[in-house]
Parts: sequence; C-alpha cells; structure tokens
Amino acid sequence: MVFLNDNLWEVTRQHLGENGENVAIELQDPNGYFDANVRRDGMIELHLYHNVPKGETNARGDGYRDTLHLADLEDFIVRLQELKQFAQEFFDGQHVWQDQQEDQQDEI
Repeated sequence: MVFLNDNLWEVTRQHLGENGENVAIELQDPNGYFDANVRRDGMIELHLYHNVPKGETNARGDGYRDTLHLADLEDFIVRLQELKQFAQEFFDGQHVWQDQQEDQQDEI
C-alpha cells in the first residue's frame, strides 16, 4: 500500500483504463473510519464509518456508515470551513469550539 499525506490516506486499489491511464483510485485511512473512491472526472464517493472501523462490528453490532457523493470537492470544503467558522462565532468559542479556535491561532 502507498501512504499519502503523513499517513492520512493509503491507496488500496488503482483502476486503469484501456490504455493504462489512471481512471480511479480507492483510498482509506489507516484507522478504518474513512474510505473513498475518487474518479478522474472529479466525482468522489466518501464513506464515513461510525462507532467501529470498516469491516468490524461491536457487541451491539451497530457499526454503520454514511456515504457522501461529491461532485465539487472544493465547494464542499469551503462550505465545511464556513460552517465551522459560523459555529465557532455562534458558540463564542465554548466547549469543543474553543479548542478549535486555539488550534487556528497556533497555526497563524
């Protein structure tokens, strides 16, 4: 497996076209809570696993996943960043939002 971005993602499968060109790639995080199928046309299918990593179940058997189908990753990232900023301002840096504000200030 090939690791990218300081081990945030590992390549699990590569899909090649008729001429040997890359047409899609499958990735997962090493902890098993995310995996993605990324196509060269920009489409992304992102799976988020809850409670337990991919392929595992806990005693209650409640391991499950959400699937996001994304056509515009940049727009999705911008929307998440704006959502985070709005929540930080709305909750005035309380609880979990305080820690995230401090992390952002450390990055500056």
